[in-house]
Amino acid sequence: MFKSCPQENEVAISVREGRWPIACDPALRAHVEQCRQCSDFAVMALALCNARAAAAGDAVLASPGQLWWKAQLRRRNRDLQRVSAPVSLAGVIAMTVSVLAALGLVLWQHAQMAAWVSEVTAARGWDGFGLDWVLPSTASWMPILLIVGMGTLVLFGMLVLYLAMQHE
Repeated sequence: MFKSCPQENEVAISVREGRWPIACDPALRAHVEQCRQCSDFAVMALALCNARAAAAGDAVLASPGQLWWKAQLRRRNRDLQRVSAPVSLAGVIAMTVSVLAALGLVLWQHAQMAAWVSEVTAARGWDGFGLDWVLPSTASWMPILLIVGMGTLVLFGMLVLYLAMQHE
């Protein structure tokens, strides 16, 4: 078994109080020079105390005002995220419902929309957006207009979804 020296406690107190080795009792210093355990203990305790003092000197604490301000900012941001989450979800749901409603309207009223487009294209002076070189004059513009319109709605919906997800 390892036996400790009875004076080891006095060495620890002397090191902890900062009296070792200069301001301590000369009898204790003479004992440490003779006792191997106390000598090793004094070296280790002094090294640990010096390391602790160096680490405490390196630590820079922020001012209390700055810590309070950061805590308030974190709390405010957390509260804003918590409050805006349902609003973002409602926006995503509203955009999805709008896109689905527009798609349903186009599919449901296809015949009326085709008649309207044919009336618009029959108006005088309309040259098909100057795209006669793309399609012959006998081609129907309805599928192209539907594709462009639905593509625009899909792109707009994806933009809204992206902005909503980026905000979260």
